[in-house]
Amino acid sequence: MLIWQNHQNRGYQAVVILLLTCLLGPGFYRNVVAQQPAYAGIGERISISYRSATADRLLKDLDAQTSYDFIFSEEECRKISLSGMQFTSTTLGAVLTYLNKETRLLFSVSNKTIAVRKGSVAMPPPKKDPGRVAGKVIDEETGQPVAGATVMIGGKGFTTDDNGLFSIILPKGSYSAVISYVGYGTKEIADVLVNDNQVFELNATLKREKGQLANVVIKSSARKETAASLYTEQKNRASMSDGISAEQINRTPDNNVGMVLKRVSGITTVDNKYVVVRGMAERYNLSMIDGVALPSTDLNRRNFSFDVVPAELVGSVVVNKTATPDMISEFSGGQVIVNTLAIPADNFTSLAAGTGFNTLSTGRKMTVVGGRGQHDYLGFDDGARKNPGDIKYWVFPKAGIGNDNPIDYEPTALEQSKRFSPGGFKLYQQRALPNQNYRLAMGRVYQLNGTGRIGFVSGLTYRNTQEINEYRTIRGYGLIDLVDTDSAGAGKMSRFNTTWGVTLNAGIQQEKHRINIRNFYSRMLNDESYDVYKRQDNMLDIRQRNLFADPVFTDILQNKVEGQHKLTSKGLQLAWSASRTSVSQQHMDLRSFTYSLTSMVEGKEIYQTPVLANTNNLGTGFDYDYRVWTRVKQADYNWTADLSQPFNFLKDRSLVKAGYAGWNKSREQGTLLASLYSAYTGKLFELYDPYEVVLAPENQGWGYNKGY
Repeated sequence: MLIWQNHQNRGYQAVVILLLTCLLGPGFYRNVVAQQPAYAGIGERISISYRSATADRLLKDLDAQTSYDFIFSEEECRKISLSGMQFTSTTLGAVLTYLNKETRLLFSVSNKTIAVRKGSVAMPPPKKDPGRVAGKVIDEETGQPVAGATVMIGGKGFTTDDNGLFSIILPKGSYSAVISYVGYGTKEIADVLVNDNQVFELNATLKREKGQLANVVIKSSARKETAASLYTEQKNRASMSDGISAEQINRTPDNNVGMVLKRVSGITTVDNKYVVVRGMAERYNLSMIDGVALPSTDLNRRNFSFDVVPAELVGSVVVNKTATPDMISEFSGGQVIVNTLAIPADNFTSLAAGTGFNTLSTGRKMTVVGGRGQHDYLGFDDGARKNPGDIKYWVFPKAGIGNDNPIDYEPTALEQSKRFSPGGFKLYQQRALPNQNYRLAMGRVYQLNGTGRIGFVSGLTYRNTQEINEYRTIRGYGLIDLVDTDSAGAGKMSRFNTTWGVTLNAGIQQEKHRINIRNFYSRMLNDESYDVYKRQDNMLDIRQRNLFADPVFTDILQNKVEGQHKLTSKGLQLAWSASRTSVSQQHMDLRSFTYSLTSMVEGKEIYQTPVLANTNNLGTGFDYDYRVWTRVKQADYNWTADLSQPFNFLKDRSLVKAGYAGWNKSREQGTLLASLYSAYTGKLFELYDPYEVVLAPENQGWGYNKGY
């Protein structure tokens, strides 16, 4: 360092550099010159001693003791603190070099002027984790995993575990994989692309050699080989099956499993939620999530509404169309299994938001019967639709004028009738908003010693849709002459749907052991309103407006723990699981009511006359107005355990399995049906106020323009 500190040694400096340049080449001179800033050779000497000071004070002293003028920002330099400085007859170049190292101040020399500015601290580039190649090797004929196969990629080798799985850490680059095993042909797979911090999934098949054949190397590409392994697994299943993967689901606009199932061969759906497999209705099919049978979501039939499961939380959907001995024997049509992920292949975090609209719905007015609840956008009721509870059952014993006073049959009839909210009949017109959906998903995986992994997957999804559909109906007309075939039975269906779901799955996987915990919850509100105008009978010219509203709240909760354990080197495996599943569905204040034509105002029809039944209508087939509350709640507990052992039979790979499956089911259900009546005095429909007025607590009773 001394050769750079003063002018007296410059000649010696030049001689040293010249000698080193001759010995090490001209590149040495360029490197030395480039490494030394211009101010390092300033030889003017200064003496300064500080216990503590700021950079602006030091620079002012340097300006005073030397012939150089310093230009700097006092405000910026005042923020830089220095301590323990002592320079005695030290060159200015050495002092500036020290300041540059300690404070990152930069100095530019021009003649006798030194400009000072604050430099940025160079940050080292972020360290990138290497990539990884992971996958599974299976037998091309049987679809069983090949344990002990050798996988060579980029000079690194790995032996597959008992489940045929492997994982190799590699730096970024393009590789070829060579997979081999005794008794099988060797396969070379190209286009294995590894990126930093990412996992390349490579699934492969090996073909068994038969007889004494020469060594054959089969060449393929990573993309083709992964697809071939998937087809092999499906081909070698004992049952006839079909399905759809998460990658295929992501390429569709479907937002729930009910819509996804339409894309599976041999599957049709009813109302985008109920499944028909090969022409067999829903009661002949079995619905499952992660291998656990689901309770029915309907009150009086075996059925499951698949539209309650958001598509974003699904890993795959498999439909078994034939049975095998290890399946639950509760289906004759098909077994629909919705699978969720437990351990991801790689770390990920995704946040998505979307919207959509169509010209037939968005911005148009939709009929909302009873108004929109405060919590409808969250899928919960705000109490406006609640069941009044503790209602005593009673009916009219006979028809006729004067026989319809409820007090004659049940003294508390009118009192309990007033507990029903009349606001559920009020009609609103609201414009349909654009559809909206949001999704947050995160997965993490951590490598343990050897081939072990531990990880989790969590997801939250929300979706709200509002739609309007026009339709025509002839229900209730019979064989009569219609007034106008173009307008009779013309209706509009308005649907408001909120669905959200959350999943949290975790798992740990070792070479011989695997344990997963799965948790899934979903909630849905589906509120449908039907508004139809009926015109019939030329002579009577009856014109009516029929309204029907059905808000349905559904939720499903499932918790499951499962494990697989390799017990012996010959493949004996123990599998077990335990789960709890609960499904609840409520029709909260289903309403059906009718208005007849009241008047015509400037050519516009006004419907405001309630068509309430009375005792004279008993037994006549009259369409009664009514309100209904239903509730279904079922909880299922399931547990399984089985042992399986692979073996060779007639040179074919076979599997024998024995186990036990048990379950306990509990179900609650209830229904409240309330029919609407008015007094019968011999005249037809002596009502002129809308339902929410006639049925208001202060107006209820037995008399003119009253109902109950």
